[in-house]
Amino acid sequence: MSKRILDKLEVLQGNIVNLKDKYGKNIIVDAVVNSAKPTLMCGAGVSRAIYNYVNSYNANISNFLENEIIKETDKGIVNANRNRIRCSTNEIFVTEGYGLCNYIFHAVAPNWDGGSKSCIKSLQKCYENIIDSMIEKNCETIAIPIISSGHNKFPFDLAAKIAIVSISNYLIKLQNCDKLKYNQIKKIYLVVYTEDDFEPINEIFEYYKYNITCCAS
Repeated sequence: MSKRILDKLEVLQGNIVNLKDKYGKNIIVDAVVNSAKPTLMCGAGVSRAIYNYVNSYNANISNFLENEIIKETDKGIVNANRNRIRCSTNEIFVTEGYGLCNYIFHAVAPNWDGGSKSCIKSLQKCYENIIDSMIEKNCETIAIPIISSGHNKFPFDLAAKIAIVSISNYLIKLQNCDKLKYNQIKKIYLVVYTEDDFEPINEIFEYYKYNITCCAS
């Protein structure tokens, strides 16, 4: 992988709503990705951290972010079910950042089905759509968790490989095909919460940065 592309990617350990670099300095990003449920209601892990932060920031109103999403998605629907599907798999629903960042990208990733080609391609497409949303919203920096590795049940190492390869290959494609969009992207942070997850993903990253040389087909 070229150094220019490598410079756009970084693996971080920590809380996605309170990012810090290795020196303890705060990192501010334009967008944060939520590993969302199709309902777009609060989930576990990263999702809960994001919703809790936003709710707390906005006068500590319970369910603030959920209610804002419902206002936007359920217009004109009488007695809408709170748990109805609001976003399809692979798709990105964008909201304001509500004090966390400029935008929150709610990414609905696939559930692990045992490892079918379509399932893996679906997760790859989710990362591509995240980058497309980043470009559409004129974001230069973004924090992304290893989506599908939590409640979606993807094996962590595989989910991490898909994240790194999908993002890197899409950047290579942009570098070759659309320099303006490629140059807009300054930094993509892949964020894991625990040290137990940081060590393996960092090893994967160190390996793939020397072996990703072509665009995804």
